[in-house]
Amino acid sequence: MVNYDFERLSRLSRELHCIADMHGYIKQVNPSFSRVLGWHESVLVNQPLINYVHPDDIDDTVRELDRLAISFAARSFENRYRCKDGSYRHLRWKAYPDTRESLLYAVAQDVTDTIELEEKINRLENTDLLTGLCNRQEFGTRLLSNIQLMHRVGKPLSLLLVSIDYFRQLNDMHGYREGDQALKIIARQIGGAIRKTDHAARYSGDVFAIILPNTSPAAAIQIGEKCRSAVKSYTWRKHTITVSIGVSTLDDTADATDNASGPQNGKQFKDKYPFNFSRVLLAEASNALQASKDKGRNRITHHHHIAR
Repeated sequence: MVNYDFERLSRLSRELHCIADMHGYIKQVNPSFSRVLGWHESVLVNQPLINYVHPDDIDDTVRELDRLAISFAARSFENRYRCKDGSYRHLRWKAYPDTRESLLYAVAQDVTDTIELEEKINRLENTDLLTGLCNRQEFGTRLLSNIQLMHRVGKPLSLLLVSIDYFRQLNDMHGYREGDQALKIIARQIGGAIRKTDHAARYSGDVFAIILPNTSPAAAIQIGEKCRSAVKSYTWRKHTITVSIGVSTLDDTADATDNASGPQNGKQFKDKYPFNFSRVLLAEASNALQASKDKGRNRITHHHHIAR
């Protein structure tokens, strides 16, 4: 008769096996725990599982452990586990409660590589490959979410549209490959001029869009001036490149006729959908951008200056 060695199966498994008590204290682990996380079994035994969980995942993990403690059914969940070298691995757990013995039996798969690949693909899908900024699709998503957020917290939201002056002539003079290099440089200059909370995107060929959360018209103009100055300060192929900028602001806290918000913003739009707000912001910023070009370029114009 063949004797089946299940302990050997656990020792050879690439999955992480763990037995813990109902309070989440580790009682036994298989060798894959040491192989994947770097901790020796002697270090882990009688330690709380939660001690090794990423701080951002602790609350969700505690809730899952609480549910397992009163459940007769297996549960699946994910969290990040700290390795001995301080890094974290993404683990996908399947846990089985044994309420009679007051034990938890858990099996985890290391899905770090899969998640990192998914994140990389997602970044590529949402990124303009030439400049490294958000692409137009990701810009639209972020604009809508920021409009919703600013409505909830009652803060103004501003938008910049930044167009490179005479970019077609630069392309004709130096060729599209050199023009692409110029776009990279300008994107870098703009990225260095805005705040960490702002969102810059390549909106179209030679136009960049910048979302400015919690930003009044006056503050938006200041940030736009920083972008304009940052681009102008960089000499490319013995050329000084300039940009024209249009600004619009959505501010539900201002009166509809307040000069700070402009007649198209304010409380009369309060019940509209976020998509309508985004169209208003883009239309106003586009009109302001055209005004900057009409006035000679290399300047910034807020929509409320042309809307009176």
